[in-house]
Amino acid sequence: MLGDKASPKRPGALKPGEHQFTIAAVQIIRPEKTHSTLLEQKNFPPHQPHRRVSVTTGHVRVIFRDRQPRHIDDLHTDPDFE
Repeated sequence: MLGDKASPKRPGALKPGEHQFTIAAVQIIRPEKTHSTLLEQKNFPPHQPHRRVSVTTGHVRVIFRDRQPRHIDDLHTDPDFE
């Protein structure tokens, strides 16, 4: 998943109190195929170490279903963001 670094410069892109930051991670589907785990995280907030995400939620659901990577320009406007 990738983003558009220019998107926060667009008028109204960030809500009051929000700020732009860039993250990266390797996300793997766990052997039981119920969750994914974020590994090799870069620039994530400290409260999200090795976060587990259900394969029935948001972007993980779509990637798990389609078996294809996704390019996400703006999470605020993406219909799969939860």
